[in-house]
Amino acid sequence: MPFETLLAAAGVTLLVIGTPGPANIAQSAMGAAYGFRSVNFALAVPTGFLFNCLLAGILFWGAGSMATHPVVIWILRLVGCAYLSLLCWKIWTATISGNDAGAPRAALGLIIHPLNPKAYFFLITIFGQFVLPAAASGTSYWTAAGFILVEIFILGFIVNMGWWLIGCMLGSALSNERQHRIVNRFMAGALALTTAHLLISGVTVDLA
Repeated sequence: MPFETLLAAAGVTLLVIGTPGPANIAQSAMGAAYGFRSVNFALAVPTGFLFNCLLAGILFWGAGSMATHPVVIWILRLVGCAYLSLLCWKIWTATISGNDAGAPRAALGLIIHPLNPKAYFFLITIFGQFVLPAAASGTSYWTAAGFILVEIFILGFIVNMGWWLIGCMLGSALSNERQHRIVNRFMAGALALTTAHLLISGVTVDLA
């Protein structure tokens, strides 16, 4: 696998996944709301991206392209937005109590990426720009896909965990319940706006 291809794919990946999105904002919000008690949730978020990667690899291999039916995309979008709304409420009502019973469970983080249509569109771009051209030039398909998918998973893991750590540091800097409540509601609002953008952008694309 050419090093230049891996370097270019890494650049695109960092530009796309490093920006605020549902997963990154949820990571920061949970970190700020629950601190290190949310580590299971935080680790589960990038782990869930493995499903997206494996699905993309299989579909491109079997069909030559990842055919995403509009109905499927809309189902993912609606279910994903409903789920993110649940996370908003959990962050909004979070307290600084040390009781781990209130901390988000790993299952809540595991399905963020699989329910995010943008994650699939990102993988379509990655496969179209890097994997398929490499396979067409003589590299084995699964060699090219394997290198690229491992690379973007590692980068995604680092970025997602970085956003979570930022949230944890923000939460640890707060000294009382009132400050935590203000920050939690700000983060919940940011996640709500991201959720609304995800839904509205889908309507805009369909109407265009």
